[in-house]
Amino acid sequence: MLYNIPMYIREFNTLNKKTGTLYSTHKLVESYQTDKGPRQRIIMDLGKIDIPKNLWKSLANILESKLSGQEALIKDEGLETVAEDQIRKHNLLQKDRLQQQVKEENRDYHNVDLNSIQVVSSRSLGPELVGVHFWKKLNFSPILKTSGFTDKQIALAEAVILGRLIEPASELSTINWYQDRTSLPEFLEVDLTESDRSRMGKNRFYEIGDILFNSKDKIEATLRDTRKALFNEDSALFLYDLTNFYFEGQELGNSLAKFGRSKEKRSDCRLVTLALAVDEEGFPIFSKIFEGNQSEPVTLRNILEQAQGEGFVIDKKFTLVMDRGIATEENIDLIKEKGYFYIVIERKNRAKEYLDDFKNYKTDFEEISSTDNEEINDLEKVFIKKLELEGIARVLAVSEARKIKEAGIDEKREKRMLEDIGRLIKSNKKGNIKSIEKIHEKIGRLKEKYSPIAHLYDFEVIKDANNIVTGIECRKKSQREEKDELTGCYVIETNHQHFTGKEIWDFYMRLNQVEMAFKSLKSELGTRPIYHQTAERTKAHLFISVLAYYLLVSIEYTLKSADVHRTWSAIRKVLSTHQHTTISFEDDKKQLYHIALSGTAELGHQAIYNALDVKNPLKRKKYLMSRRL
Repeated sequence: MLYNIPMYIREFNTLNKKTGTLYSTHKLVESYQTDKGPRQRIIMDLGKIDIPKNLWKSLANILESKLSGQEALIKDEGLETVAEDQIRKHNLLQKDRLQQQVKEENRDYHNVDLNSIQVVSSRSLGPELVGVHFWKKLNFSPILKTSGFTDKQIALAEAVILGRLIEPASELSTINWYQDRTSLPEFLEVDLTESDRSRMGKNRFYEIGDILFNSKDKIEATLRDTRKALFNEDSALFLYDLTNFYFEGQELGNSLAKFGRSKEKRSDCRLVTLALAVDEEGFPIFSKIFEGNQSEPVTLRNILEQAQGEGFVIDKKFTLVMDRGIATEENIDLIKEKGYFYIVIERKNRAKEYLDDFKNYKTDFEEISSTDNEEINDLEKVFIKKLELEGIARVLAVSEARKIKEAGIDEKREKRMLEDIGRLIKSNKKGNIKSIEKIHEKIGRLKEKYSPIAHLYDFEVIKDANNIVTGIECRKKSQREEKDELTGCYVIETNHQHFTGKEIWDFYMRLNQVEMAFKSLKSELGTRPIYHQTAERTKAHLFISVLAYYLLVSIEYTLKSADVHRTWSAIRKVLSTHQHTTISFEDDKKQLYHIALSGTAELGHQAIYNALDVKNPLKRKKYLMSRRL
């Protein structure tokens, strides 16, 4: 709009009759001619402007130029800033007025029978908003499209993967969740229900997992590129570890299901092993599935060959960070042969070689913090000592927090073992058990149950000439005190000789990202127990969890970047109260309406949405269902 008549700023004074205070505000006004003489109209409310009166005319000229889209003749940086601020406020006010006008024009009035209002359905909305937002942000649909997925298969994959993220359970439970408890169908472009629009075939939910796993390598490779482009970071760390998941049932027809050493002490169940490599922020790089009795060290060559086969580590010096279960001498030689850097705790217990050093760690080691906080307590202190050797460096490290934690675990385990041994001794003295075979069998079971501490004790069975047990003795070995000295002590080896001791410790601590990934997969994403009877379905089940974890770590990384340090499970709980609801009512013409609408986000919901830049795309929908006779 062009304003041809010069504008000016006018001051308006208002007296508060109650307090006697005089308030002043300023407005940009314009004069115009009418049949009854000159009149004024207000163009902008300026509030209270704090500039000298002799500059009001200049500010009015600048504002007039900006409103007309012309270049201002007056150049004054201070007045330009004031004018820009006023124009911004004016535009916001105009936008608000326009929205109110549209709202008024769209009002839909009915005479409603209040007694007829009822809630027809209520579905979870909050976690779905976040899940769908990050599904789009990570380009999951285009990635699957380039892998040959149809639109319906993409929608099925989204339902299965987001189901694992939002309400972790089996694929069968995901179907029930999709049909009865989530608003996710409102977001999908494809209707997944069958022809009667009430049920959906469970086989399609199982089969989409198989299809996803068949495209596993391509999907993972594309997600790696997406992570690099989206978060603008190129990690040089390759954190590698294994875990296992237990099955529920015999799983006799599942070639992956084997008895092995369970990470969760479920040696009574068959297991399947997942090898996972993540970068320093926890984003997955590779995953591979092995049988449940898979030896950890031999998996590394397989993973490195897979990475190199996909061209991932060529022309790049990665640092591999691994725990002691994988870092055998053979694997360290393999890493060196391929020209990579490494940071590991070797499988061989090197700490014993440096027992004398560890005894004097408080005086001879460098004290650092295990956190980034300047003010720390004693439990957050770490003591390190770097040793330069031929071609490698070793860092001797003592964590006060881990020392106390591990000592407490050992003490509790030792106490329980001695209590069980005491009961066995008491039972023998009472004559309840005297057979030497049964005594040895029970001691063997106790040694297996308390293996981390039992090897530090000698067990002697005293018997008479008739092979009847007359006593049992349990004596502590000298190594027990040595274990106390080495509790919380670590020897970290690396070929990064130029790194400081603290840098080596910090890099090694990044291995926690893999442990956090496994924890999320097992607890937050409910990957175990596994019920599938075939190896193919087991692989699909695990890969769905890996893809859901990719969404999870992206959400937590974005929150952390916004200085919000909360886990996915915590925000999922907060957002669970944000619902998408359908209500029904009857008007005075006996017409029955259904209205589907999203609940208003509460402060807790909105804080999370703001941190993640999440918007609700769902619009209010009204349906005329019928007219009652």
